[in-house]
Parts: sequence; structure tokens; C-alpha cells
Amino acid sequence: LTALKMAKLLSEILPEGVVNVLLGRGESVGNALINHAKIGMDSITGDVATGKKVLQAAANTVKRTHLELGGKAPVIK
Repeated sequence: LTALKMAKLLSEILPEGVVNVLLGRGESVGNALINHAKIGMDSITGDVATGKKVLQAAANTVKRTHLELGGKAPVIK
């Protein structure tokens, strides 16, 4: 809920499309984002198994990644 509140506040300050919060399961939303050609970087907070899947998918297009695996320190990039 914190991310949603922050996005709402930022939407009042920043131009449309600068901040986006997408909710969904990895099999659907996550997969689409990781494999989309126009997305230049993937940043996730999750477990090691998820991180491995993201790295494998990102390697296909040599996409930049930021992974926070197993911790409690997500960042905004």
C-alpha cells in the first residue's frame, strides 16, 4: 500500500507516465514486462528463484537488472 500511496502523491507532482505501479502475478504481468523489448531495465524485490528467472530472461536481450533477493531493502530506481 505504501507504493500505491507514494505513486498517488508523485502523480500530482511529476508528468504522467514517469512513475508507474503495476500489480499482478509474475506468470502474467512480470513475464510480459521482463520480455518486453522497450523496457530497458528490470528491478524486482523477491526470492532467489525469482531472481534467477529474471536474470535468464534479461540475458536474452542483455537488459539491465537490479535484484533485491531475500532482503527487506527495496529501492526506487
